[in-house]
Amino acid sequence: MTTIARHGRAIILGRGGNLILGEQADLRVRLYAPTPLRVANLREYENLSEAEAVKEMEKIDERRRQFVERLFGADIQDPHLYDLAINTARFSPADCVEVIAEALKARLPSDVWKALTETAAKGSSRARK
Repeated sequence: MTTIARHGRAIILGRGGNLILGEQADLRVRLYAPTPLRVANLREYENLSEAEAVKEMEKIDERRRQFVERLFGADIQDPHLYDLAINTARFSPADCVEVIAEALKARLPSDVWKALTETAAKGSSRARK
């Protein structure tokens, strides 16, 4: 994970990346949502009853909590482990992307941000062809 981070231009999702990389990470983001919304999303995506979705969500949360506690001795919900936390019930996915991009832009040197956005624009224009 640290090799990937040093190479750059990577998004590391979960797996304690914020703890492994610490201050090496350009931006440590936590996305969260209220329980009712998470249950509703899980019901929809996994075609579960409400009771099944609640039980599955609790299992997922517990596995994640235990993983971070066991490997890093940390509390996954500790706000000090993140640079930015977004309640996804209050922002659309597109708005979350915009907020994260603006936060990353603020953290990176301007020449790095420019190179990153130019590379992304080239990749997106190739994908449209």
